Amino acid sequence: MQISGFGFTDKGNHRQSNQDSYIADDTLGLYVVCDGMGGRAGGETASALAVEAVRSFISEKRDDIVRSLEQSNDRFGACDLVRKAVNRACQAVFEKAEQTPELKGMGTTLTMLVVGRTTGVLAHVGDSRAYVVRGGVVHQLSKDHTVVQEMIDKGILPADNAEDSPFAHVLSRAVGTQPLTQVDTLAIDILQNDSFLLCSDGLTQVVDIGTELGEFLEICPPEKLAKTLVDTANARDTSDNSTALLVSTHVSSEDAAIEEERSNEVLLRIEALQGVFLFRDLSLEELSRVVNRAYVTTLEKGEALFRQGELDDSLYIVLDGELAVQRGDEQVAVIRRGNHVGEMSMLTSTPRSANVSALRKCRLLNIERKDFEAILLAHPTTGVRLLTALSRELSSRLHAAVDKLIEGDSHSDYE
Repeated sequence: MQISGFGFTDKGNHRQSNQDSYIADDTLGLYVVCDGMGGRAGGETASALAVEAVRSFISEKRDDIVRSLEQSNDRFGACDLVRKAVNRACQAVFEKAEQTPELKGMGTTLTMLVVGRTTGVLAHVGDSRAYVVRGGVVHQLSKDHTVVQEMIDKGILPADNAEDSPFAHVLSRAVGTQPLTQVDTLAIDILQNDSFLLCSDGLTQVVDIGTELGEFLEICPPEKLAKTLVDTANARDTSDNSTALLVSTHVSSEDAAIEEERSNEVLLRIEALQGVFLFRDLSLEELSRVVNRAYVTTLEKGEALFRQGELDDSLYIVLDGELAVQRGDEQVAVIRRGNHVGEMSMLTSTPRSANVSALRKCRLLNIERKDFEAILLAHPTTGVRLLTALSRELSSRLHAAVDKLIEGDSHSDYE
């Protein structure tokens, strides 16, 4: 797969200078957008320092990142290295500000994508954004680090009122205002025909990326899209500098069959998760985090997944094949592709109530409770959605059980 980046930036109609910076380095597989703050000199300096510090670190660690992503399949190790790259930039900006009084307090947003052969790592601080267009649908992969977004997440402010808030563009997190910063990272599979967009908020102020990006992609070749987006932002009189960076994929005819098979496998896992009530309301970003903590288990025909009375702390989703559920000598259910078993183990370890084995060869997506709990702890907003879905399902099952008991009692009284 060939991955190429095309970027464009402009100061816009209302600024005397451009405090945005970007990198599109296909050799390193590095794509970065930064939006500086702290006055004219401070913003320009902060964003330029950040992109160069990241470039230097990734140049040193590129092989380690690719090896972690592709060979050892250690996505969390790769995320850790990318997180260190951002904090290298954070230190560089902070130290420069400490040494130069007129630059005191400067900082920058930073949104970046580092790509391996078939996988990438996104890192994000601030309110620049990252999107992916997949199968004609635009997905936002980053969350704004602003005071308003935190208020929305905590239920203090309705999302509909966000743009009218005086805190709409007040950052809650930035690169360089402190020696270190908290960095959001996400490892994501890169599929054929995926298009990623990194951009500053001067663009998103006036361009509705969620609805318009797909339309722009249909009429613009990849090498012209970034300039077209920035020109559109200027034509709509954005109040800020604008930067757009498109990262596009191209698959040769020789690799097309292999890439299609790989893409189908990735999409199958995501589709399987979406079929489970727990994960139905999650975004692509959140689903990707779950996929990164899941693994595939294979069972041969007749092989047991677990037996009645055993302790097991995993949720299993059938990707291919069929599972038989038995109590004693009676087969009570068949679990087919897209269905699941073991969801209550996400809450507590209890003995399994039945024997489950493969009716024919099966592949299962396996999520262990410790990994489910890790998602809850690391991503509280996602955790709330997951626990809400779980409580809703438990409530539904409880009502159904009560209705059944009432129905049984009424029949008994009648007889």
